[in-house]
Amino acid sequence: MTAFDPAKIIRLARMSAYGVWLLFTPLLVIAGLTGAIQAFYYEIDEALNPGFYNVPVTTPALPAPELIARLEAVHPELKVWYIQSPSRPGRTAMMTTEPRGNNTLTNDTFYVDPATGKEVGARLWGECCLERKNFTNWTYEVHHSLTSGEIGRWLMGLAALAGGAACLVYIVRGARRRDRRSLTGAAIALPLLVIAVTSVDMNLADEVFKPVVSVFSKVSPDVYTVRGRMTGGFGERRLSYADALRIGTAEGQRRGYGDTVGELYYSYGYNFYGMAYGYRDPAGLGNQWLYFDGATGQVIGGRFPGEGTAGDRFTQFQLPIHSGRLGGMWTKTLICLLGLLIAGIAAASLIQAGWRLKKRFA
Repeated sequence: MTAFDPAKIIRLARMSAYGVWLLFTPLLVIAGLTGAIQAFYYEIDEALNPGFYNVPVTTPALPAPELIARLEAVHPELKVWYIQSPSRPGRTAMMTTEPRGNNTLTNDTFYVDPATGKEVGARLWGECCLERKNFTNWTYEVHHSLTSGEIGRWLMGLAALAGGAACLVYIVRGARRRDRRSLTGAAIALPLLVIAVTSVDMNLADEVFKPVVSVFSKVSPDVYTVRGRMTGGFGERRLSYADALRIGTAEGQRRGYGDTVGELYYSYGYNFYGMAYGYRDPAGLGNQWLYFDGATGQVIGGRFPGEGTAGDRFTQFQLPIHSGRLGGMWTKTLICLLGLLIAGIAAASLIQAGWRLKKRFA
């Protein structure tokens, strides 16, 4: 009988871990490069497509429901489910749509002059590949799911877990050995671990992130989870966009959120309206959101930055950190640089593994 050899077990475990790491390094190269681009999504997209963002300043902007009605009148085959209001004069309003019935979409994202509702640009979200109007949206889909839906989302989530595990190894090694090389590795691994954790939330929130966080502090279910648990159905849509905006504006004023609704959408699958108070993607933890039942207009939930359980607050930090908008321009720059660093480390690992294989079989 062969004697138990702990050294062999440890060596085998290390080799297995290294193999898993190498398996996911190509995905980490892709995630790092595309993440660096996404940190400056709006800046890059506007530089490539200025006509999507800028219009002459004429008369005041029309209300969001009127802009929706005008676009649907021009495109009766589509129905608008989301509108982003312009943050200042001279900027477009953006709407996203889905088809009515079995119509095929040519474009699903539209940019309109908010003063007239006239369409000034359109594109199909995520369409391949390097054409100016497609580049930023396509790289977003690559970053999130390799443009492969659920399979890609899981692969990128698993790559984030592998990267996080590698970072933990370097951090533990630095704490144990305390030599200059190990401490340097640990110092580099620490911010990369933060990015890995946020990446797990972006890709595997319900499957991994929230269940793990809930072990330490409960994470409140989001509106989709709550609606999904309803057994009696969601009722019929009775509120128009104008009704919802009127109710939501009044409720926002009552709660002290202000009267600026920068984002408004309707969930056709769950029959509710969502609206954000303030303009999209501010620095910090983001805007206050409220959700209203599409049948009754009652508030059915919300997103309240800085409020809730410790698990809720920890979760609220993930997207602002991952996107770089937590602290404004300097954090976006930092996230861009960390993305490039992740891609560089992963690429170096692949090159090093190639050299090892070449020496082994030479």
